[in-house]
Amino acid sequence: MTQLWGGAITAPSMKQTTNHLIKIAQLEYQKGHFMEASVSAKTAAQDSLSQKNFSDWLEAARILLLANNELDSLLEFEALLTPLQQFEKDSEGPTKASAQYLLAHYLLIKNSPEAETAIANSISTGASTQNLECLARSLALASFFYAREANKNLAKSVEYLDKLDIMIQELSLYDLSITSLIYRSFINGERNQFERAQELIWQAYEKAQHHGHQLALPTILAQIARLQKQQNRNDLFQMYSELALRGVSAQRHPRLYRQISEFCSYYSGKPVSAFDFVLDESQSLLRERDKGYIDFRNQHILLELAILFLKNPGMRYSKEDLIEIIWKQAYDPDIHDNLIYVSIKRLRLLMEPNSESPKYILRDRKGYYLNAQTQIQVKTREEHKV
Repeated sequence: MTQLWGGAITAPSMKQTTNHLIKIAQLEYQKGHFMEASVSAKTAAQDSLSQKNFSDWLEAARILLLANNELDSLLEFEALLTPLQQFEKDSEGPTKASAQYLLAHYLLIKNSPEAETAIANSISTGASTQNLECLARSLALASFFYAREANKNLAKSVEYLDKLDIMIQELSLYDLSITSLIYRSFINGERNQFERAQELIWQAYEKAQHHGHQLALPTILAQIARLQKQQNRNDLFQMYSELALRGVSAQRHPRLYRQISEFCSYYSGKPVSAFDFVLDESQSLLRERDKGYIDFRNQHILLELAILFLKNPGMRYSKEDLIEIIWKQAYDPDIHDNLIYVSIKRLRLLMEPNSESPKYILRDRKGYYLNAQTQIQVKTREEHKV
């Protein structure tokens, strides 16, 4: 089964704060602007730590973790791991619970064998220190942990959801109420209780719409599509899976785009492509073996870069070459070095199944190049005319 949620709990806000950068990061995350949220949260974390405002630092770190996870790159959050681990050891009370929750969430995202113990510790500390929000979010992590395929124990997942729902009523955490409804719909679907599963997922849809929680809608639509497929309603499956994909962008929402694409491919039963990439140059369409169609909307420079690499695998391009070929300018390191770095980073987010460990767009002392072992099918404009 293709897992959709990847350990991420949709959560726009965990605490009230006067830090304007944290408020901005929270809003950017809720709207699905993950790159912007990551930048804001990183800056807020640095500022809060320098001021020894540990409560704000933990909240900024939490938003950074969520945003980094959605961008399929945890490097910026991992830069905070050492101080976070030390803080967890040295602190007491509610802030210790917050640190433990963050570490547990990180380990769950990384599929670490230590995740189960870390989640249990986070639940225990949240309860004993009366950090009720951390307790609620830790219960959500536990429910997810036991619902996913690798650790499947649906009865235990429901047990944690029951406890979570009590906390939701006490704290009015609408974002976790959406999460709970999605998980319950999934579990009921696994038990072939489709009527109840559909009732729950439509409740989640209405809540997400009511609260303007756009980030949750693609996952909800994908779950609706799953339920249609489980009942052999193939036309409705196709419709809802396409709606789910339309709600995400490969560039701005790489994790959701990848996982929903994989989900749609898994349930549609389409054969795996023999090629790593299929490029239809006439239609400006690019499909990667695992990620599916890559969304280059309004990203003309990145599309040109992709086509350059794909049509010339193994060819090295220096920074001077790229600026002259793509941007039609004379290379100036003061102007163009950062532009090239950012563009290659964004291209990898689009094209690589794992941008932290690129296998397609590589670099050596001679320049950037596409791995010569990449299997590519190119349909040119000339072929399309024929």
